[in-house]
Amino acid sequence: MALASRYVDKKGQVNEPFIGLVRVGDTSAKSLKEAILSLLMKHSLSPSKIRGQGYDGASNMQGKMNGLKALILQETPSAHCIHCSAHQLQLTLVAVAKKHKEVETFFAIVANVLLMSNELSKALQKKEQDIANAMIFLDLTKERLQQMKEEGWKSLMDEVSLFCAKHDILVPNMEEFYIPGKSKRSPSSVTYSHHLCVGLFYTMIYLQLQELKSRFDVVSGNLLLGMASLNPANSFANFDKERIITLAKYYPDEFGELKLRDLSHQLDTFIWHMKHGDPRFSDLKGIGDLAKALVEENLVETYSLVYLLVKLTLILFVASATVERAFSSMKYIKDELRSSIGDAFLNDCLVCYFEKEVFANVSIDVIIDRFQSMRTRRVHV
Repeated sequence: MALASRYVDKKGQVNEPFIGLVRVGDTSAKSLKEAILSLLMKHSLSPSKIRGQGYDGASNMQGKMNGLKALILQETPSAHCIHCSAHQLQLTLVAVAKKHKEVETFFAIVANVLLMSNELSKALQKKEQDIANAMIFLDLTKERLQQMKEEGWKSLMDEVSLFCAKHDILVPNMEEFYIPGKSKRSPSSVTYSHHLCVGLFYTMIYLQLQELKSRFDVVSGNLLLGMASLNPANSFANFDKERIITLAKYYPDEFGELKLRDLSHQLDTFIWHMKHGDPRFSDLKGIGDLAKALVEENLVETYSLVYLLVKLTLILFVASATVERAFSSMKYIKDELRSSIGDAFLNDCLVCYFEKEVFANVSIDVIIDRFQSMRTRRVHV
């Protein structure tokens, strides 16, 4: 398992360094949690300071009680999780197929759902300034799926019948009793029409709706909308004070009742300052630019609570790109000539590979002195 951290430095710059690899005995949520916390503490990073978590969407990361996300949230309630949204949409389709095996071969339904989800997928892949629109598309997709469930069966059957007629495919009598599998001995009181409509069509759409609600829940929606409201693009066009306050409430350790009141007053002054002709903030493209601009213009202390929320927002966008690159880069380090490389050496090589900028500033003399001091040697290194 690969682990990367994400933080905002004193210059307002987002950093996402690669921490390392860790071998786990099994992929249960409990084992993964113990491995993550152990690696964090090894680098003197307090788990209580976690304010965001992101994963590749594997099944052992899901679940309200047993998933890794839930286990970490139990100990650190402000460690909210937002997955790559476009990836989450793809996972909903995969999850439904796994739960209902017959869906894998019912291509007509899957094709309709994919077409219906196309606009949503495009919106979810855009930058954070489009999050508000993406959440609208999400609600629209849910409504269209519900409408498809209520009104789409007849039109689907008409399409299938036309396709079968065009390609000389025999269409079974839908009023005959459905016989599962190849055995004709199993009695059945369910017709083909009922099995396909209720047992497959309705079930598939119901599972799809449940997956969307599960993966894009109320908390994720409020977090995303709050983040979009802080975005400075187009002169803070998406600014919404109530959504920002709602976002702050998800961080009770940082924003108690008094801090929330102070934040409310600070936001009034902040948005007036930003929108009334300050040229330094007129051409910002994203929340990252806002953080750096506040530092460069010495406004961090003036808008301390706003800046804190901006940092929390930047941390929340935990990307999995660094972790994914770690696994793709292993083939360059652990190749045929070094197939037996140990875990510790592989981890050290990957750290050097990813953190080139850091190690570029380390002189050869420092490295030589480090090796020389590790143990007594017969000759000078």
